[in-house]
Amino acid sequence: MSHTVSRTQQQVFRDLKIDESFFLQMLLPMAEAEGDFDVYLMEKGVMPVLLQGLDALSKHVDKVATGTTMGSSKQKFNPLIWLAQYLLRNHPSHIHDHRTATYDKIRELAEVERGRRNLLRKQEEFENAWTVLSEDHEHMPMAQTPRVIEKLDATWKLEGEFMRRAKLPEIKAADPEKVKFSEFWESFEALVKEGDLLRMSVFQDAERRQVRTENEAFLVKREKLEVEEEPAAQGPANPPPPPPPPEDDLDF
Repeated sequence: MSHTVSRTQQQVFRDLKIDESFFLQMLLPMAEAEGDFDVYLMEKGVMPVLLQGLDALSKHVDKVATGTTMGSSKQKFNPLIWLAQYLLRNHPSHIHDHRTATYDKIRELAEVERGRRNLLRKQEEFENAWTVLSEDHEHMPMAQTPRVIEKLDATWKLEGEFMRRAKLPEIKAADPEKVKFSEFWESFEALVKEGDLLRMSVFQDAERRQVRTENEAFLVKREKLEVEEEPAAQGPANPPPPPPPPEDDLDF
């Protein structure tokens, strides 16, 4: 359900400048954002609407104080109820106006941020892959570093998506023939933070494919067992003839 937006609301929206800069300012450091609730609040449009509501509430309170607001002066003003009603009326899922494109962009930025955090939290998996692939479990020639991406792509069953998207920058290493993991990770971390490398949806798609593959394998195995057990359950098709009588019982 949509509704007409007043000029005041439009001005509030413009004044807040809800853009990528606003989105980044609202994010907490990753280590402090338990459960990524900061991204969730932006993704669902709660934080942008809340800030608009607080701004509109402050203006409304000024009008109430100066007696310039509409309505009966006998009615007791409750700012919490007013703000709650504002949030309900202006929830992104219930509107379609000049703000819709901005909310869509915020959701897009939230998806990108979730993907970034997901990759950065896999640092230990990167280091384990590095240790396995490096000859001395510590150093690796720079030309061999893409193998880390290949290994993790296979481990995560991403079907080459990680390899296609992760174009590693030149690593700043003291010795290009003996790159350390810390040097690799510094360059990779910068790459992740600067771009849109892998979103959570890529991992979710891989998980769904894996579940589907496992289910199909289970069904094939079960059908095979049923086919093998069916003859045994039915018994032999043609029972063998009875044995001949003993020779002692034959009459001549």
